[in-house]
This record gives sequence, C-alpha cells and structure tokens, in this order.
Amino acid sequence: MSTTSATTGPAAGQPPAVPGPTPGGSATAETVTCTGGTPPAYTADRGLTDELQAVTEEMKRLEPKVSIVLTFATAVIAGVALLPKMPVTALVLASVAMTATLISTALAMVVVTPRLDRSRASSFTRWAKTPPEEIPAALAVDQRTQRLHKLSKLCEWKMNLLIWANVAVFVAIVAVGLAAIITQFAA
Repeated sequence: MSTTSATTGPAAGQPPAVPGPTPGGSATAETVTCTGGTPPAYTADRGLTDELQAVTEEMKRLEPKVSIVLTFATAVIAGVALLPKMPVTALVLASVAMTATLISTALAMVVVTPRLDRSRASSFTRWAKTPPEEIPAALAVDQRTQRLHKLSKLCEWKMNLLIWANVAVFVAIVAVGLAAIITQFAA
C-alpha cells in the first residue's frame, strides 16, 4: 500500500521518504521509495550489484594510475638523455634505469590493454556474436556472481602488475639520480 498520492503528496502524518545509505554512498530508487525513513533490508542481490559496481569502478581507476607510471618513465628517459658523457659506473646505473623503465612501461601497457572476453555475461563482444533473438534469453540468466569473480581476479592481476610497474619506475628514478650524481662529480 502506498503512502503517497499522485495529487496530494505524502499521506497525512507520514514523514517523507528519506533515502537510506548504500555502500556506494548514493541514494537509489530502491532506497528512496522506502517509507518512514527506514531503508529496506540489504539483500544479497543488492550486495552483489554494489560489489560489481565497486570492482568496475576500481578497474576505471587503473588508467590514471598507469598514466603516472608512463609520465615517470618519460622523465627517466629524458633524464638519461640529458646526462653528458658518463663514467662507467654512471653508465651502468643509466642502463639499469633504462631497463627498469622498459619493464615498467611494458607492465603499464599490459594493465591498460583491453581484454575481449566473449564468455563474459555482459560483454559487448558476446552480444556482437549473439543472434538478436537469443539476447533476451541470455540476459534472463543471472551471471553476476561469475562476472564479479572474473572481474575481481582481473582487477587483482592488473593491480599487481601496476605495483610492479611502480617498483620498476622507482628503481629507474633512483638509478638515474645516482647516475646524474656520479656524472656531476666526475666532471
């Protein structure tokens, strides 16, 4: 039974519906339609939807992080290019820096490389290969738990690669810094 009327608004004596909190912090249609300011029970279905959204948001945050790695890699390359003729020790450190830069750049590129997974429940690649008349039946099957699992594993793998890319960039920056110091004192 509804406590609102299309012409009169909230029923007399009833407080207006108050959006309930969600893990993402936003009010949804489900939480806004509750009465008396009490949100509905947090269900496994709602939790699954929220977790899928959270993992998807984490995946979206990978690209800006990769941009930082690539920016530092570019700075390392520029630093090596600007060094004058180097003594052997500085040359070795510059070589270490360049190797670490190549490793970090390769790892960063793997992180941002898209994956075309035709087995995913809601992948555009799957729908591109599925005949239009089969799409509604395929959408009727709830595969969110499998998608959450696969997406979480992919996110974890990419985050680990990003950690190693950051470590490699750090090594490169330290090596270029040391090479510059050695070169400066050798001059």
